[in-house]
Amino acid sequence: MKKILIPIDFTPSAVNAAKYAAALTNDSDAREIVLMANAHVSQFEQFFPSPDFLPAQPDSQEEREDWLMNEFEQIRPDLKKALKDGVELYFKISRLPLLSSLQELVEHESPDLIVMGSNFNDETAAYIGDHLIKIAKASTIPVLIIPKKASYEGIREVLVPYNSNNANRLELVTKADVFINKPQLIFLKLKGEQDDLVELKGGLDTGQKNNAAFKDYHDIRNLNSDQEPLEGIRSFISDHPSQLIIAIPGEHGFFYHVTHHSVTAEITENSNIPVLILNANTGFGG
Repeated sequence: MKKILIPIDFTPSAVNAAKYAAALTNDSDAREIVLMANAHVSQFEQFFPSPDFLPAQPDSQEEREDWLMNEFEQIRPDLKKALKDGVELYFKISRLPLLSSLQELVEHESPDLIVMGSNFNDETAAYIGDHLIKIAKASTIPVLIIPKKASYEGIREVLVPYNSNNANRLELVTKADVFINKPQLIFLKLKGEQDDLVELKGGLDTGQKNNAAFKDYHDIRNLNSDQEPLEGIRSFISDHPSQLIIAIPGEHGFFYHVTHHSVTAEITENSNIPVLILNANTGFGG
C-alpha cells in the first residue's frame, strides 16, 4: 500500500480515524497519508445555514479554509508522532462538492485505501460521517470505517461474513492485503440459501475458484451461523476478539446490510471493530 486517503471534518470521530490510519502505517508499507478537507459551500447552505455543514462559524469560503488549516495544524503533531518513520503527511482542501472532491483525488492521487470515522449516535454534527454510506457504496477502492472509540492495536484476526449469494466473491478479501499481512481469516457463513460446500485449505468452503486466491493464508477457519446477518455478526463479535470485519458485495449479504445507515451504526457503535467495505464498482460516484 502506498497511499491512504482520509476525508476529514475535524469532528472527534474523523480525527480518531486519522489517528488510527497513522498508527496503521507502522504495520504496512504505506508511504503517504493524505487528509482531505472539504470547503465547498453549497447554494442551499448559503441561503439556509445548518449545523450539518461544518464549520458553522466561518461565513466565507476563505474563512472556512483558514479554519480547516488551523484545525489541521492542531492535530498534525500527534499524527506525525504516530506515523511510521518515512511516511509523508499531506493536507488538501477542496472547494468541490464532497463526492466530486473524492472522485478527483482518487483519480489523481491513486490511493489504495479510504479511511473514514463513523459518527452514528454522536451529538457532534459530522458532515463527512453523514455521507459515509454514500462514499462507501460509490468508492472503487476499499473503505475502512473506524468506530469513534476504536484504537489501532494490530490486526491479527479478521471476520468475513458471507452467505450463498456472495460466496463466489470471497476472493475480494485479498484486496485487504494492501494494509494487513495475512491475518487469521474467519469465514462466517450466515443464514442463506443452501449451497454445496467444497472443502478448502483450513476448512474454507467457498469452492475451487478461491483456492489460488487464499493459498498464502496459513490460518483459515470456517464457521456457520443459523442467525440473520446482523444477529449472526453481533453474536460472533461479542465472543471473539476480531480486529476487523470485512464486508464483500452480494445481494442480501452482510455488505447489502452494512451499506444501510442503521445497520452500520449498529455494528460500529456497539463494538470497537472497524469495518472494511469492499466494492465491485468500476467508477466512483456511479
